[in-house]
Amino acid sequence: VFTNPPYYSQNRISEVFLQIALKALIPGAWLYLVTKRPDWFFDRLPHLYMNITDIQHRGYTLFSAQKR
Repeated sequence: VFTNPPYYSQNRISEVFLQIALKALIPGAWLYLVTKRPDWFFDRLPHLYMNITDIQHRGYTLFSAQKR
């Protein structure tokens, strides 16, 4: 799953994106997410996914995370 959640809604929409990705992915599959506001994702992703990495580039953060 590749996604770029919107920045508004105090991360409620981002949470929906993460939950839908969990339902769509099979175990071991990957989520890729790009954001300009990574703080919430740094806190939230470890609760839902494993093998999380992040790369910063030109003001964006690209996360990769694997479904358990």
